[in-house]
Amino acid sequence: MMKSIKIILLSMAIILGIIASYVYSHIQLLQTKALNLKEPILFEVKSGTGLTTLCKQFQAEKLTDNCWSLRILAKLDPTLTDIKAGVYQLTADSLLDNVKKINNSQVHLFSFSIIEGESFSQVLNNISNLPYIKKVMQQGKDSFYVDALKIKHANTEGWLFPDTYFYQAGDTDLSLLQRSHSAMKISLDELWQKREQNLPYANAYEALIMASIIEKETAKASERPLIASVFINRLHKKMRLQTDPTVIYGLKDQFDGDLTRAHLKQYTPYNTYRIKALPPTPIAMPSYAAIQAALSPESSNYYYFVAKGDGSHQFSENLSQHNQAVRKYQLKKKVSNDS
Repeated sequence: MMKSIKIILLSMAIILGIIASYVYSHIQLLQTKALNLKEPILFEVKSGTGLTTLCKQFQAEKLTDNCWSLRILAKLDPTLTDIKAGVYQLTADSLLDNVKKINNSQVHLFSFSIIEGESFSQVLNNISNLPYIKKVMQQGKDSFYVDALKIKHANTEGWLFPDTYFYQAGDTDLSLLQRSHSAMKISLDELWQKREQNLPYANAYEALIMASIIEKETAKASERPLIASVFINRLHKKMRLQTDPTVIYGLKDQFDGDLTRAHLKQYTPYNTYRIKALPPTPIAMPSYAAIQAALSPESSNYYYFVAKGDGSHQFSENLSQHNQAVRKYQLKKKVSNDS
């Protein structure tokens, strides 16, 4: 009798050992076998999704064929059942690693960039095309943005800081603008406090306007302080700025890519060939470097500059030198293009 009991107990022990070994091997497989992915994908976990449902969704997408061992492991580690809603980037790591990413709410971060020199309308258009963003902004209503961003001026142009911003699914489009606007206010205030003396600005907003013009005039970073000096020298002498980007901004939809003499004669509040001093608002989103140039310009005796055709400019102290530079770099280029 005792011998039979021992045999039964031994058999049960062997069976339990086999079962334990089988479970252990599947758990090990769970921790090592990668999801069936050639490249990362985005996967949305809906609110209220449980572990079993999640794994079945993985199976339906043919990402894994192993859900049984995951449920067993969840008995040993209940934290695995804590599934948090969001959009995640699934990778070719193990099923367990991807589930833990969801347990820890390591949602995917999307990026959005505001490029220096972009206009407010361009930024709005780019935001409207972002994936997984919640849209709450009222398109076409300038007053909405002025109020929402708490801008003290009636125009939003220039008030967004060019940078790359990250957001997660469900963030609002307005929150991106608010973060960018806050960054611009901080940067402008910081640089305004460090500004050079005797600058021709009544306030920081005028410096922002100047920075936007500098931004549009040159893509060559090393030239910005010198470009700034030209405009500042002209303002001190009560000369018109005569800068093409402001004219183009004022023309809006009338501009087709070809700036003509007729355009230069046409009055708009932004035509600096017609108006004196600065235009009424910025004309683009200036970079930190452009604001810095506007507030810490290089010292020079230059009053003119002309594009050389290679991205740089020729600077001149007087009109005679400037006319020579125009003949060399602009008229020569026109003749070459016409021939």
